[in-house]
Amino acid sequence: MKRFNLISAPFSSGLSWVVSVLMELGIRTTHEEPRRYPNGFWRTLPDADGAEEIVAEGVSHMRYYLPALHVRNSFHLQAGLEVLWEHRLDFARHIERPVILFVRDPRDAIRSLYLRNYSHLGWLEYLRRPDRWPDHFPEMFDLPPTETWAVWHAMWLGLDTLTSVKCLRFEDSRLRPVEMVRDILRFLGVERSAESIQRAVENSTFDRTKAAMEKAESETGERFQIARRGKVGEWQEIFDDEALRSFGGPAAEWMRRLGYEPAPASLDLGSSWELTRESEVSEFVRRSLGEFRRCWEAGDVAGARKHLLRALPGVQSPEQTDSSRLWVAASWVALDWTARVLGESMLQSPVARGVFASFSQFNHQFAEWPSVRQMLLRTVTPALSIRSDVFGSLDRSLSARPVAESRPPEAAPEEPRLVEEDYLGYRVLGFRGRFYAVAHIAGRIELATLSMESLSEEQRRGNIFTGDLGFEVREKVDRFIKMA
Repeated sequence: MKRFNLISAPFSSGLSWVVSVLMELGIRTTHEEPRRYPNGFWRTLPDADGAEEIVAEGVSHMRYYLPALHVRNSFHLQAGLEVLWEHRLDFARHIERPVILFVRDPRDAIRSLYLRNYSHLGWLEYLRRPDRWPDHFPEMFDLPPTETWAVWHAMWLGLDTLTSVKCLRFEDSRLRPVEMVRDILRFLGVERSAESIQRAVENSTFDRTKAAMEKAESETGERFQIARRGKVGEWQEIFDDEALRSFGGPAAEWMRRLGYEPAPASLDLGSSWELTRESEVSEFVRRSLGEFRRCWEAGDVAGARKHLLRALPGVQSPEQTDSSRLWVAASWVALDWTARVLGESMLQSPVARGVFASFSQFNHQFAEWPSVRQMLLRTVTPALSIRSDVFGSLDRSLSARPVAESRPPEAAPEEPRLVEEDYLGYRVLGFRGRFYAVAHIAGRIELATLSMESLSEEQRRGNIFTGDLGFEVREKVDRFIKMA
């Protein structure tokens, strides 16, 4: 089976258009989220001449995105080819897969996600608010949206020497959709007729997607604004200079690399944010970093980590300057992020060198950019432990529980899984593929036996909020509290 990664940053990039087109063309396009689909995303239809369908959990989620699912859920898929898509960084664990990287001007992508999920916050408040992305790369970055967008692309584009990376732009999909589809098919190594390509494009237009979204909303009663306007350059109608300044520094750098021109106001704060020269920091820091690099380049991960651990208490002392702290923090954070993306078992692999180099270069280049600086200094005051495989939580079933050997699996009770003990007075739970925020004051509510009528009543009271993703229920809690 030849597999490809199809990825975009976790903002409103228009990736669902690519998914829709590929499915229309009979190319197996799999939403790679095992927690949501414990039995896989596709299943073979009995007595249907080899046709396959998306499992029920997938239809429930994807009908907001895919117009085809309002007409059919039966696909004849080309054998030997699969495109796996999501926003996650840990797709880098499969560096053997060529990558289709779908990008959009961050000013439109970030604004669109804000209007979809965060409009209960002020616009400038959202642009300055650090986030740790529990639903796509848990506990990582702790940076505002623009810097998150930049570091996400920094990692992936930094791996272009290890795998083939095909970069496509949302704006071109609106201007030249047929040409882009042909380009994608060439990259995948498949052919389709001109008529089938044109039909796939027509069946995947923004208007068709918006109609699918509105139909799904009317059927479920839940808003899921994945198709709002889809306009290119909408930011020019809305952004003032203060908002544009948030798109300076890291965002401006990666916008240029991807062919987007930063606005003049984005450059008001200057263009140089690199660390001071290493020769200007203390001898203690230089020696520690030298030993760290020597071990890391030799593949001695334990030794590299040991030298950074020894350096961290030293740079916390009052005698050390912020420059010394930032030098150590830049490497510490890069190693931490690399371990989180790849897991401990891959830290001696070539891809780990590439991921670390991308993160390290980003941290050093933008260490004096305000939000990056604050994040780095928070990391070393006090020091945090390096954690690995945080993506594992995204691959485990929401409702899975260990079963005692003496009890047959079918007798195991299905219980909610605790995701977060206290989020603004709510417990966040995972249950049967969905997230629930349950107010502490509501007491114990049995989700397994809760009827639709009771659920609606509890939602009306503000005792329960539910959604497909964790951030959705957290944002519903935010909105409810703000309106209370």
